[in-house]
Amino acid sequence: MEGRLKQCSAMHVSAAAPEQSGRSKSELAYENRDLSEKLRSCESENANLSARNRELRKEVVVLQAENEALRRQKRMDEDTLEHLRKRICESERKERHLLVTVAARELEAGSPLHEKEFQEIIRSSQQQLTAFYEEKMVAMQAEMDRFYAEASACIQEKDAIIAALKEEEA
Repeated sequence: MEGRLKQCSAMHVSAAAPEQSGRSKSELAYENRDLSEKLRSCESENANLSARNRELRKEVVVLQAENEALRRQKRMDEDTLEHLRKRICESERKERHLLVTVAARELEAGSPLHEKEFQEIIRSSQQQLTAFYEEKMVAMQAEMDRFYAEASACIQEKDAIIAALKEEEA
């Protein structure tokens, strides 16, 4: 592409100062037609490059919008994850309260549990609940990681296009 641009620039220089050293009018006319064809070719190439540049700029705008949407989605996902963590803590608190209430009622009903049995019930219940929510969080985190990996690839592609546009403009 640069070679064609240099060729066009060289053509303008040679067209500006044609040599008059004994050339016939037919030679000059032939050279003039040749230069005119080259000029049309350069203008056509310029139009094609301008159209391609417009298309790439449109793609950049779309990618920038997608990038912003991905950033917003990431913030929302992080907020959701934080909300889930709070809900897990709240659920664990409620579970402990329920276990204490159930244990207290069982003690009142006359079938007292040994302290170790009571602790084992609480520990087992907490482990089950923790495992359940950890599994949910791991699955969400894995999905978020996949989403951000794809988003990162899109952003890198966008950055490459922008860099190519900047190099093209320079």
